[in-house]
Amino acid sequence: MGINSGIYKLVLVLHILCAIVGFGAVLLNGIYGQQARSRRGTEGLAITQANFLVSRIAQYFIYAVFVFGILLVVLSDKAWSFSDSWIVTAMVLYILGIGLSHGLRKSWSRWARRRPGRPAASRLHRSSSSKNAAGVSAWSAPCSSWTSS
Repeated sequence: MGINSGIYKLVLVLHILCAIVGFGAVLLNGIYGQQARSRRGTEGLAITQANFLVSRIAQYFIYAVFVFGILLVVLSDKAWSFSDSWIVTAMVLYILGIGLSHGLRKSWSRWARRRPGRPAASRLHRSSSSKNAAGVSAWSAPCSSWTSS
């Protein structure tokens, strides 16, 4: 096939679009967190829930970046190789980044559930989980201290 084939170019466009959508969607998460902290009650909770829904969708685009990247190497007809140092480095950094991201997310959730003042956060979490079919309510607990005052 090679790097000039139509399928290679299609996969390349999908790879780039997934990178833009996936990483772009989570790039400004800190601003959403700051805005949720500055707005108490249901407004802050709504910002937090919307942010986590977008982040949850974005994670699938971020996973697709890796898949399309592998496909690009396979479809390149030996123009690129898995032994190329930049490809090995990119794959290692991607896997480390995903692992770090998942590890930090889980430890943050565990820490937030154990801290003092949990009953108010727990009430907010339970009330939001019954209304949220997308499953993002699991992320409300870590951020509910911003909205429980």
